[in-house]
Formats: sequence, structure tokens, C-alpha cells
Amino acid sequence: MRTLALLAAFVLAPLGAQDKEKKEPSPKTIPELESRIRAVLQKHRAPAAGVAVVNRDATLWAAGIGKADIAAGRDATADTLFRIGSITKGFVAAGIMMLVEEGRLSLDAPVSQIVPEVAFVNPWESTDPVRVVHLLEHTTGFDDLALAEYANNDPKPLTLAEGLAFRPASRTCRWKPGSGFSYCNSGPAVAARIIERLSGKPFEEFAAERIFRPLGMTSASLVLTPEVGRNLATGYAGDGKTPLPYWHILMRPAGAINASPRKMAAWVRMHLNRGRLGEAVLLRPETMDRIETPGSSLSARRGIKSGYALGNYTDHFEGFTFHGHNGGMDGYLAGMGYLRDAGLGYVFMVNASNGRAFGDIERLLRGYLTQGLAKPAPASAVAVPSQLLAKWAGFYEPQNLRREDTRFLERLLGVVRLKQDGASLVAKRLLGGKARKLIPAGEDRFRPEEEPQPDRIFTQNESGARVMVADGAVWHEISPMLALGQLALGTLCLLLMASSVVLALIWAPRKLLGGAFSRLRSPVAAGTLRAAPDSGASKLEGPQRLSVRVAPLFAALSFLGMALILSRQDASIIWKLGNLTVYSASLYLLSLAFPVFSIWALLTALRAKPSEVRRGVRLHSLLCSVAACLVAAYLIYWDFIGVKTWR
Repeated sequence: MRTLALLAAFVLAPLGAQDKEKKEPSPKTIPELESRIRAVLQKHRAPAAGVAVVNRDATLWAAGIGKADIAAGRDATADTLFRIGSITKGFVAAGIMMLVEEGRLSLDAPVSQIVPEVAFVNPWESTDPVRVVHLLEHTTGFDDLALAEYANNDPKPLTLAEGLAFRPASRTCRWKPGSGFSYCNSGPAVAARIIERLSGKPFEEFAAERIFRPLGMTSASLVLTPEVGRNLATGYAGDGKTPLPYWHILMRPAGAINASPRKMAAWVRMHLNRGRLGEAVLLRPETMDRIETPGSSLSARRGIKSGYALGNYTDHFEGFTFHGHNGGMDGYLAGMGYLRDAGLGYVFMVNASNGRAFGDIERLLRGYLTQGLAKPAPASAVAVPSQLLAKWAGFYEPQNLRREDTRFLERLLGVVRLKQDGASLVAKRLLGGKARKLIPAGEDRFRPEEEPQPDRIFTQNESGARVMVADGAVWHEISPMLALGQLALGTLCLLLMASSVVLALIWAPRKLLGGAFSRLRSPVAAGTLRAAPDSGASKLEGPQRLSVRVAPLFAALSFLGMALILSRQDASIIWKLGNLTVYSASLYLLSLAFPVFSIWALLTALRAKPSEVRRGVRLHSLLCSVAACLVAAYLIYWDFIGVKTWR
């Protein structure tokens, strides 16, 4: 069910590490880097990329590679506009920190006191209010945007206030603000609304005056103007051939900036120069330090310096720590990163929803920048008593999910097992994923073997249960019986349901062909060859007996229909589910039909008389029906029945 369960890695989101292929030597020169990027585009069928490589003093290289518009034959250049997605969030953070420096705002200010018209629900507001810092560090506890919010594509365009009022129900705190990280696109949009309130200007105007113009980014824009339309690279689906329409997103400060690689180079250089570029001074050096350092999450308050900060997060590559942000829009992917101490950075964009092309290009850029640099010394391993390591070993379930409507699936697929391995721990997901060795950097903190600094801590919650916090995200320990039992039971139920479909491929043709054959026989032959009353053939005749097979089949097919709809990966699926369409209506009806068919199947199997139905058929029907009812009960418990994705 990729559409909902993996939306965390889709539009407007920081992109996780891509699958690694066999490592090749990093490019040594700019011409070699360009050649290798061109090869990546051809290999993965991505039309174009815009790229810039910088140091503190200059833009070392800015270029467009490939076709900005296939149909028109337009080449990409260093001045071609691309959509940069969630990199936009860094501009919101910069605007907020400008107001902080001016003494007009505090990161700890309660949001409700500044923009009371912005609706949200926080059960802990009286003691733990949603603060400005929570909006930028994604620690509000808000659910991410609903599909209906993602699917909104009003070209009007809406004001930010109108966008925030469209569906405020998604802004509900699911845990105390500051107690866990969960990526949420509405947080930075609310922060931009604070900028509008205190500056008296629309965020688009504020960004143009206070950020774009001082950095020379005069062609950058958050809205589609005629000039932007003429210079914008066409966005394509993952196949690199299907053009996608411009997405007028509901909350533009979350990811709507259009910019060229040449102009985005100035944004990266401003970070390397600690808030200034030439004569333009945007922020103070100490403010830039705060932008790069998490402060509101539980792990940050315990001294962990990595993770998501103010529109800026850390990412690791072969022992080096990059700061920056990535982003995705429908038809575009983009990434920016920089090595703060080395004074080197990059930005690039791809005009296709092609994660493999994105990952390969980013590895080439990082490899090029880090060649010849001395790797930072990792945090020294700390000897931890074996019994303490054993204390943290166990099974951990994710708590702070980006989308609450995926909890029914993520709580099964996201379970991590920690095993003691000598003087360290080894972490691995129960289903898939690579094992990671965790080196002790203290009694309660660890770093992955390939990373230089600790990124997780272990502690206990208020009830005494063990908790793992990694880059702000929280996992709670669960019993081995629950972790393994629920996975085994779920797998068994799905296999039983699948078996009713597989066996139908055998008995259904026999039933249909048998009926056709009997109609072709002569009356004499029919009387001569009629099966005995107690034969297996007769036990497949009649609607009552047939329902023993048909009912569990219908339950399985309705579940399969739901899975097929949610597993679609075509470029328009977000619009098909986020609006009332045949797809979303079908998902709604199938999610209602599944429990109905499951109960019908169970009742039919229980009422079947042994004298009328073969024992094996009845037993199989009963097992499949019980499995379907268990799955239906699980979905009902997690509120995934009667799903209205367009609301």
C-alpha cells in the first residue's frame, strides 16, 4: 500500500538515502562530473538536471544538462528554473530568524498568541503549547497534510490564510509538542503566516524583498507568473516522458519556490559564509549555528546535535556530515548540501520524479566535494557494561509517524530489533532494511558505525518503558511475543486470504465448464451419467453450497482491490485519491465491503452442513473467513474502514 504508507518519502519531503549500487571512484574534475551526471540522466531516463558547485568565495560551476522541455526541444541551462520543493522551508526559517534577531519574535513564543486565527488542536496547550520552534523543527505532533490538502491545485492562487483554513483538522497534536519529531508540511506554512502577521506583507513579498533580492535571486518565485512559465523546466513523471501539470500547492511556503541552479548557488554560499554574501548580511553567524542545530526534540534536549533543525538537517556521507535540505514536487526533485568546515557545497535539481537519478547525482556531487578531504574523527567508543547493553536490546515500535492513517501498517513494518553484539548493538528492521552497527558513545547514546557522531539516545518514558530516540523520532519497546506474533499472524492471515483466490482459479473454471458440459449432453446421456447424490460434484452445486467458496473469495477480492488502488504509482494517483473520483469512491466502497464479506464468509462457513460440503472445503473456508475477519477487525480498530481520502 505504497500510496499512503510511503507518502512520507513523496512530495514536499526530505528524501532518504537511495539504494546504493556498486561504488565507483568519485569524479575528479568538473568535466568528468558533468559527463557522469549526463550518463546518470541517460541511464535512468531523466530529461534534465540543473547543477551548481560552490565554495565560500565563488560559484565553481553552474550548468543545465539535458532537456528542459522534450516536446519543444529546449535545452536546460544554468538559468533554467526548476521547482526546489521542501528546500523552500529553509527560506521560511531564515525569515523567522530575521524577526528573532530584530527582537520582534521569540522561538519559544506560543503560536496561538501570535496567529490566533490559525486553527489547530493541542490537548496539552495549557501546559505544553505549540511554540514557533516546533513549527520549524517538525515537533508539533501535527499529522501531515491530508490527501485532500495535497490534491488541492487551485491556480487562483489562494492566499496563505485561505490555504491554512482549507482543512485545519490535520493540525491536531498527537503527542505533547516537543516530545517527538514527525515531518509535517503545515508547520512551516504556519510559521510563514507568523511572518506575514509581524511583517504586514504576504510571505511571497517578504521573501522577495528580504532574501531573494539581497542574494541576487531575482528570477526566483513562489508563484507561476508568465515569466516563470517561459523559463521553467517541464516536470515529468518517473518515466521521464509523461509531462505533469504545474502543481499550485495549497501551502506555498512548504515547497513552492521556482529557482535556477545559478541563483540557488547564492543561497548555498550564504550558508557557507555564515549568513552573509558579499555586502548582503541576512543573518548573524550565531543565528546560522542555531538554524543548523536541533533544539526542541527530546534527543536535542539530551545533547544530540544531529537531526532536523530549523528548515535544515544533517545527513552523512562516508564519514562526512552535510547540512542542507532536499525536496520533491510532482515532477521535480532537488537537493542542496554543504560542508560547513570545508566551505564547499552543491545544489541540484532534476525535472522528473526519479529517485534513482536523484540519488546517483547526489552521490557524485558529494564524492566530488569530499575527495582529498580528511574525514572527521568519529566520536570515540565508550566501554559500556554488557548488562547495560543487554538492557537496551529488544524490539522497538515507531511512535511518531508522519501520517496517522498509515499507523495500521507502519506499526508492523517499522518494528526495529536491537541485538547485543559484543561491545555494541546491531539494529535492523524485522522486515527488510540493512543491519546497522551502533557504537556506544556513552551509557545511553550511540552512533551508527558509519557516522561520526551519536544520533540516538535510550531512555525510559513516564511509565518506565524503554524508549529509543533517533534524530528526534521515537520508538517504544514492545514484547518479543507482540513483535513477532503480530507479524506472523498477519502473514498467515494474508496467505490464507490469498489461497482462496488461488484455489478459485481451479474450482471456478471447473464449475463453469461443468455446467456448460451438462447443458450439451442429451437427455438420455444426462440421465445415465448423472452424478451420485453424495459425490464431490454434487457438493459444488447449488447457491448455498457454492457460497462456502464464494464468500471468502469475495472478501479476499475486496481486500485485494483496496491494495491494488493503494499500490498504484502513476503520477496522478494523489489527485485521484485526494478528490472524489472513481478511485477514491472505489476505495471507500471496497473498504466497507471487505468487513461485510468477511462476516458473511464466516457465517456461511459456520452454517455449512457437513453432509452437504466436503470437510476440506468447509475447513478451508472457515480458516479463510476467520483470517479475513481478523484483518477486518484490525483495520476497523485503526480506523481504516470506510476511508474517505477526499476529505
